[in-house]
Amino acid sequence: MRKEAQLKSAVQVLEVEPLNFKQIQQFVSNWYREVECIRRGGQNDLGTKDAAYRNTEDLLNQVKERQALRDLASNPLLLTLIVTAHQQNQSIPLKRVELYQTICEVMLGKRQEAKGIRSQLSIQEKLCVLQPLALELMQRQTRQFQLSEVETLFTAHLAKLPNPPETVDFLKQLQAVDALIAKEREGDYEFAHLSFQEYLAAVEVKETQQEEIFLKVLQDPNQLSWWAETMRLYAAQTDATQLVEAIVQESKTLQQPDFKKLFLAWDFCNQGRVRPIAKQGLSTYTNEPLKVLDAKDYEYAVSKQPCYFKLAYFLQTRQWKEADTEIFPVIRRTLSIFLSSDIKHLPYSDLRIIDQLWLKYSNGHFGLSLQKQIWMEVGGKLDYAEDFNAAYESYIKLSEQLEWRKDGKWVHYNDLVWDLSLAPKAHLPHCGAVRFSRTRTGPLIGLGAFLLSRPDL
Repeated sequence: MRKEAQLKSAVQVLEVEPLNFKQIQQFVSNWYREVECIRRGGQNDLGTKDAAYRNTEDLLNQVKERQALRDLASNPLLLTLIVTAHQQNQSIPLKRVELYQTICEVMLGKRQEAKGIRSQLSIQEKLCVLQPLALELMQRQTRQFQLSEVETLFTAHLAKLPNPPETVDFLKQLQAVDALIAKEREGDYEFAHLSFQEYLAAVEVKETQQEEIFLKVLQDPNQLSWWAETMRLYAAQTDATQLVEAIVQESKTLQQPDFKKLFLAWDFCNQGRVRPIAKQGLSTYTNEPLKVLDAKDYEYAVSKQPCYFKLAYFLQTRQWKEADTEIFPVIRRTLSIFLSSDIKHLPYSDLRIIDQLWLKYSNGHFGLSLQKQIWMEVGGKLDYAEDFNAAYESYIKLSEQLEWRKDGKWVHYNDLVWDLSLAPKAHLPHCGAVRFSRTRTGPLIGLGAFLLSRPDL
């Protein structure tokens, strides 16, 4: 847990679920209706509605056509940034690091230019001051700062610019106009969101060639979680081979490799430029949890790396809940799908590997194929078509036998049995199995039901 987020007493921690496409669509539509209404002086006539509709459709089409953008848009914060960038540029960068760059440029200048507001400093001049600030805050492992703490840094960098503003005026501009700096309370400031601080710090490390900062972080497990996102954003901009090699080299000296670092190394490979020899060295360790598979399945799974690495590792270490939540991300990465109904297109080889990993690491106690047997025993069919009532009846019987449902009520996901010795046969994976419900277009069936309806499982 990051230092500034440490809590003195026990509290209930809530996590924001990813948005589905319908929610994304509703958010974008509402956003543009408000934007166009404000832009037209409060008028909500046909012209306003038409402009809002066209902008909404343009953005949603970009989201639909690009899987990477769909993944970003499922995050509420990033969706807000995406809509902001689209409002200014009508085009959205594909990569997350490019999205942050676009947002910073919009907030530091382009938005003001569109409103006819002139700034004393250019976007790049502002960044020359903000990037060192972001890096210093990262090194302090904090988000908050006071003017007195950074006045020397601000003054030193502003002095390098022609006709610089006063330090206090510069900070007020960032807060009141640019909105990149927020005032937490009297005298305390911070970046509007930690993501901006992490992105700007990553740019500063790249431009000043200070990669040794990250190499030192890799040697200190207490700092890794704080710096991980900054390191990913750095890797997305430059060659991260040295970072991957450092992780691999450390793994050679350990009896049990640090899998959190191996996860991070794969992120570097996915987001940046890493030389093939470094990737090959990394695979030596990340392929190990897949060795329980038969030769043919192992060869296929390795060819899809790092798709199955996290799932296999979580199962190997009996982190059943983490493994369960990893199934849908695996399927999305494998198939580039966005809707649960697309599960019918998942290749049999991938479906078999998911099932086999669960079977092998649970000693035959958990697995999709075990659930499929019970599904058929309680009257489940391979294709119900529009027979919603029959499908629902079978799903209720299955859920009661697997103890996903007790005493006529659904068991909360967190209250499922995550202990192999206590869980009933085939209790897992749960696959985020959702309730059956009707919609305007017919029954909505969850991911688990689509998997169990596969005839080749």
